[in-house]
Amino acid sequence: MVEILAIILQFFILHLFFSTPLNLNNYKKLNLQLSLNYFDVIFCNIILQIFILLIISFLNINLLAYFFLILTISLITNFSFLKKKLLQSINIYTIIFPIICLSIFFEIAHHAILDWDGLVHWFWKVNNFYQNQDIGNIKNLPLPQYPHLGSYLWSFFWKNSLFDYEYIGRLFIPYIYIVSLFTVCADIKNRLFGILFIILLVSASYDIFLFSGYQEYITFAYICFLAKFTFLEKKNYYDKVFSYALILIGSFCLLWIKQECFFYVIFFNFCFVFFAKNKNSEKIYFTITIFFLIILYLLIEKSLKGDIGYQVKFDLSNLKKFIEIKLIAIYIIEITRHIIIAFFKYPILIFNIILLFFTALKEQNKNEYQFILFFFSLNFIFLYGIYFFHPSTLEEMLPNTVDRLLFQVSSIGIVLMGRWVNKISN
Repeated sequence: MVEILAIILQFFILHLFFSTPLNLNNYKKLNLQLSLNYFDVIFCNIILQIFILLIISFLNINLLAYFFLILTISLITNFSFLKKKLLQSINIYTIIFPIICLSIFFEIAHHAILDWDGLVHWFWKVNNFYQNQDIGNIKNLPLPQYPHLGSYLWSFFWKNSLFDYEYIGRLFIPYIYIVSLFTVCADIKNRLFGILFIILLVSASYDIFLFSGYQEYITFAYICFLAKFTFLEKKNYYDKVFSYALILIGSFCLLWIKQECFFYVIFFNFCFVFFAKNKNSEKIYFTITIFFLIILYLLIEKSLKGDIGYQVKFDLSNLKKFIEIKLIAIYIIEITRHIIIAFFKYPILIFNIILLFFTALKEQNKNEYQFILFFFSLNFIFLYGIYFFHPSTLEEMLPNTVDRLLFQVSSIGIVLMGRWVNKISN
């Protein structure tokens, strides 16, 4: 009974924490004409709050004081809005949302274990922050090259929970995952189709294993939401500034989640510059800014850890073994085989292929189609390249990594899927 209460309270704490600084009331005062729904605003807050926590992770700040400050501000800023518009803001999506979140929360509690990556890789950093050690101590831990933000958030919500259960700290991951899906589904005007679509998306992308200390769902959620802001129609200058700022801040945060996110950020923003509908001057400013943020990330990482590296050193000499054409063919076949397995493990990947196929046939949404096509193409090149350069054998690497690498970027097409469902349902 105590754990049930803890889980329910944690949902409300997370929702309150991510309900500021923006809400549907004060958002409209920013002169923005972006068509945002309730969950869009929540995810905007997720990006802003996680960015602030990233900055705090480098500073000596009282986390408990910050936590209660945000909750207090959220209560104050949302009280008048809820008082006036509580009934109007309630719809089937806001009713289904907590039900889905809590269902996942309870399943995580039922399987409150840490699997390999969570236990061996990430929990060292979680415990470092939970024990009030500063970020400089990371270089003394195993695998210091792994980015720290996901672990820091995990420890932050664990430390500031009302009940001292480790898995409580991980519940922010399914929360932002479900919010990202609802940002798309809440735009579907036919509520029945919207509910069926959210159930389909969750069914096609849900894996309890990835909630056992893994962080793939953070990347998945961010890419989904950043794609939505990429494809949103921007009607004025303020719309563009707000959207670009969110994409840049979100991209910067992603750099600190997982090592492969360094490449995802480059691929995503490359496609944004070349295929999103922006003026040339805007593309130049955006490119300079994202380049600066990547350099800043590398400099900070080097100053903290003394070296910028990966778990395994990549060496060009590894390519010498491919002088035999037969070995190249074996690598391509084996990697492709595991990619196919990943598609059936996570059907959300199959949805993306179907999306690209029908978009190409209809010759509509050309920019969005090119964006998604090139983003996937870059990721597939990256995927094959990893295993050709990696010194480990395919038997060691492929079964445990291909599916997760592909899954993280599989949310890129969800926004266009939602648009299709919206058109079909009207």
